[in-house]
Amino acid sequence: MHGYIPRSLETGIKKDLDFFPVVAILGPRQSGKSTLAKHIIEKKEDSVYLDLEDYNDLDRLQDPIFYFTRHAGSLICLDEIQLRPNIFPAIKSFVDKDNTNTRFLILGSASPEFLKQSAETLAGRISYNYLSPFSILELSKTKNFNLLNLWLQGGFPESFLNPENSYNWRDNFIRTYIERDIPQFRLSGNLINIID
Repeated sequence: MHGYIPRSLETGIKKDLDFFPVVAILGPRQSGKSTLAKHIIEKKEDSVYLDLEDYNDLDRLQDPIFYFTRHAGSLICLDEIQLRPNIFPAIKSFVDKDNTNTRFLILGSASPEFLKQSAETLAGRISYNYLSPFSILELSKTKNFNLLNLWLQGGFPESFLNPENSYNWRDNFIRTYIERDIPQFRLSGNLINIID
């Protein structure tokens, strides 16, 4: 188990949470969005975290306004929000009516559809922060940093922090990306054959 590696965006996100009612952390799958968000909210006394891939958490949002009202004044973190784009109007409605400093920290992919939906609904209420995999600057502050390891394993946390399984993780990550994400661009053919 590895300790938390501070991310460059953390300070900016905390500042944004003091000003914007909604702060988004966007980035590729497995870049560390959830880890960063959990690190931020664990220091906040009144905070809740919901993973919208978890059916129990999703059930809590059957009536989003009721849930938000129950947690008024808290920091509400919604992970994988791109799975529930219809929640943006509820967030907008609540933000516009709420005067108790409720904040939303939303996490999701930087897909064009997500950006379009959130920008149209939450314009003027949201700050966007893009999280990339680990950078040289972030890792150079850690103990025993080795640039060659970053070069060979890449900066995705799972790959970088688990060198014995790095190749296998990257192979599976690329396959998943090709099978799940590239088809959204309507490319045809068997793309898996390209990497075999």
